[in-house]
Amino acid sequence: MSHIPQHQLIDFHYGELNAAESREVREHLANCEACRADLAALETIGKTLYTLEDSSPPANGFEQLMNRIPTSEMISAPQIGRLQVAPYFLLLIAIIFSASIIGIFHQNIAALSYFEWFHQFAVVDKIGSLGFSAILLSSIGVLLTAAIAPVLILEMRQRRNIQRL
Repeated sequence: MSHIPQHQLIDFHYGELNAAESREVREHLANCEACRADLAALETIGKTLYTLEDSSPPANGFEQLMNRIPTSEMISAPQIGRLQVAPYFLLLIAIIFSASIIGIFHQNIAALSYFEWFHQFAVVDKIGSLGFSAILLSSIGVLLTAAIAPVLILEMRQRRNIQRL
Protein backbone atom coordinates (compact mmCIF):
# COMPACT_ATOMS: atom_id res chain seq x y z
CA MET A 1 0.00 0.00 0.00
CA SER A 2 1.41 3.37 -0.96
CA HIS A 3 1.14 6.25 1.48
CA ILE A 4 0.01 9.82 0.91
CA PRO A 5 2.94 12.17 0.27
CA GLN A 6 3.53 14.64 3.09
CA HIS A 7 2.92 17.69 0.89
CA GLN A 8 -0.50 16.30 0.00
CA LEU A 9 -1.31 15.70 3.69
CA ILE A 10 -0.37 19.31 4.42
CA ASP A 11 -2.60 20.53 1.58
CA PHE A 12 -5.42 18.32 2.91
CA HIS A 13 -4.95 19.72 6.43
CA TYR A 14 -5.23 23.30 5.15
CA GLY A 15 -8.14 22.47 2.81
CA GLU A 16 -6.22 23.23 -0.37
CA LEU A 17 -7.13 20.04 -2.28
CA ASN A 18 -9.98 19.86 -4.75
CA ALA A 19 -13.03 17.76 -3.92
CA ALA A 20 -11.84 14.62 -5.73
CA GLU A 21 -8.38 14.71 -4.11
CA SER A 22 -9.89 15.35 -0.67
CA ARG A 23 -12.21 12.36 -1.10
CA GLU A 24 -9.25 10.12 -2.10
CA VAL A 25 -7.24 11.25 0.92
CA ARG A 26 -10.22 10.68 3.30
CA GLU A 27 -10.72 7.18 1.88
CA HIS A 28 -7.03 6.39 2.26
CA LEU A 29 -6.93 7.77 5.83
CA ALA A 30 -9.85 5.51 6.77
CA ASN A 31 -7.70 2.45 5.99
CA CYS A 32 -4.12 3.63 6.78
CA GLU A 33 -2.98 4.05 10.39
CA ALA A 34 0.45 5.43 9.37
CA CYS A 35 -1.03 8.27 7.30
CA ARG A 36 -3.53 9.08 10.10
CA ALA A 37 -0.58 9.31 12.50
CA ASP A 38 1.30 11.60 10.07
CA LEU A 39 -1.78 13.84 9.74
CA ALA A 40 -2.19 13.94 13.52
CA ALA A 41 1.49 14.94 13.89
CA LEU A 42 1.01 17.72 11.31
CA GLU A 43 -2.06 18.96 13.18
CA THR A 44 -0.13 18.97 16.47
CA ILE A 45 2.72 20.92 14.87
CA GLY A 46 0.23 23.42 13.43
CA LYS A 47 -1.50 23.92 16.80
CA THR A 48 1.86 24.38 18.52
CA LEU A 49 2.96 26.98 15.99
CA TYR A 50 -0.27 28.94 16.43
CA THR A 51 0.13 29.01 20.21
CA LEU A 52 3.67 30.40 20.13
CA GLU A 53 4.02 33.96 21.27
CA ASP A 54 5.19 36.38 18.61
CA SER A 55 8.27 38.10 19.92
CA SER A 56 10.61 40.61 18.39
CA PRO A 57 14.33 40.89 19.13
CA PRO A 58 15.46 43.44 21.70
CA ALA A 59 16.14 46.97 20.48
CA ASN A 60 19.86 46.66 21.17
CA GLY A 61 20.11 43.03 20.01
CA PHE A 62 22.74 43.73 17.35
CA GLU A 63 25.01 45.50 19.83
CA GLN A 64 24.60 42.62 22.31
CA LEU A 65 25.54 40.13 19.63
CA MET A 66 28.57 42.13 18.50
CA ASN A 67 29.76 42.45 22.11
CA ARG A 68 29.73 38.66 22.44
CA ILE A 69 32.19 38.26 19.55
CA PRO A 70 35.82 38.37 20.71
CA THR A 71 37.67 41.28 19.11
CA SER A 72 40.60 39.04 18.15
CA GLU A 73 38.31 37.29 15.64
CA MET A 74 37.04 40.48 14.02
CA ILE A 75 38.55 41.39 10.67
CA SER A 76 39.40 45.00 10.03
CA ALA A 77 40.04 46.73 6.74
CA PRO A 78 43.66 46.65 5.56
CA GLN A 79 45.84 49.62 6.36
CA ILE A 80 48.48 51.40 4.30
CA GLY A 81 50.51 53.36 6.80
CA ARG A 82 47.96 55.26 8.88
CA LEU A 83 45.36 55.20 6.11
CA GLN A 84 42.66 52.54 6.42
CA VAL A 85 41.69 51.23 2.96
CA ALA A 86 38.20 49.93 2.21
CA PRO A 87 38.08 46.54 0.44
CA TYR A 88 35.94 48.04 -2.34
CA PHE A 89 38.65 50.58 -3.07
CA LEU A 90 41.21 47.77 -3.36
CA LEU A 91 38.86 45.92 -5.71
CA LEU A 92 38.52 49.03 -7.88
CA ILE A 93 42.31 49.37 -8.04
CA ALA A 94 42.64 45.70 -9.03
CA ILE A 95 40.03 46.09 -11.80
CA ILE A 96 41.73 49.20 -13.21
CA PHE A 97 45.13 47.51 -13.05
CA SER A 98 43.81 44.36 -14.77
CA ALA A 99 42.09 46.37 -17.50
CA SER A 100 45.31 48.31 -18.11
CA ILE A 101 47.39 45.14 -18.38
CA ILE A 102 44.85 43.56 -20.74
CA GLY A 103 44.81 46.73 -22.86
CA ILE A 104 48.59 46.74 -23.16
CA PHE A 105 48.79 42.99 -23.60
CA HIS A 106 46.14 42.73 -26.30
CA GLN A 107 47.99 45.16 -28.58
CA ASN A 108 51.08 42.96 -28.48
CA ILE A 109 49.37 39.58 -28.65
CA ALA A 110 48.11 40.04 -32.19
CA ALA A 111 51.73 40.44 -33.34
CA LEU A 112 52.81 37.14 -31.80
CA SER A 113 53.17 34.22 -34.17
CA TYR A 114 51.24 31.74 -32.02
CA PHE A 115 48.17 33.99 -32.05
CA GLU A 116 47.78 33.30 -35.78
CA TRP A 117 47.64 29.60 -34.96
CA PHE A 118 44.80 30.26 -32.49
CA HIS A 119 42.79 32.04 -35.21
CA GLN A 120 41.91 28.68 -36.70
CA PHE A 121 39.45 28.24 -33.83
CA ALA A 122 36.13 30.01 -34.39
CA VAL A 123 35.83 31.15 -30.78
CA VAL A 124 39.21 32.90 -30.81
CA ASP A 125 38.39 34.48 -34.14
CA LYS A 126 35.15 35.91 -32.70
CA ILE A 127 36.58 37.26 -29.43
CA GLY A 128 39.68 38.71 -31.06
CA SER A 129 42.94 39.63 -29.41
CA LEU A 130 41.28 41.60 -26.59
CA GLY A 131 39.10 38.71 -25.49
CA PHE A 132 41.92 36.25 -25.94
CA SER A 133 44.18 38.44 -23.78
CA ALA A 134 41.54 38.68 -21.07
CA ILE A 135 41.04 34.91 -20.99
CA LEU A 136 44.78 34.24 -21.04
CA LEU A 137 45.53 36.67 -18.21
CA SER A 138 42.57 35.41 -16.18
CA SER A 139 43.83 31.86 -16.58
CA ILE A 140 47.30 32.88 -15.45
CA GLY A 141 45.74 34.63 -12.44
CA VAL A 142 43.75 31.53 -11.51
CA LEU A 143 46.85 29.35 -11.78
CA LEU A 144 48.89 31.76 -9.64
CA THR A 145 46.12 31.90 -7.05
CA ALA A 146 45.90 28.12 -6.97
CA ALA A 147 49.67 27.93 -6.52
CA ILE A 148 49.80 30.51 -3.72
CA ALA A 149 46.60 29.54 -1.86
CA PRO A 150 48.02 26.50 0.02
CA VAL A 151 50.92 28.59 1.33
CA LEU A 152 48.55 31.35 2.47
CA ILE A 153 46.21 28.85 4.13
CA LEU A 154 49.08 27.23 6.02
CA GLU A 155 50.36 30.64 7.13
CA MET A 156 46.89 31.65 8.30
CA ARG A 157 46.54 28.44 10.33
CA GLN A 158 49.98 28.96 11.82
CA ARG A 159 49.07 32.51 12.89
CA ARG A 160 45.85 31.26 14.49
CA ASN A 161 47.76 28.65 16.44
CA ILE A 162 50.24 31.28 17.66
CA GLN A 163 47.40 33.58 18.75
CA ARG A 164 45.78 30.76 20.74
CA LEU A 165 48.97 30.21 22.73
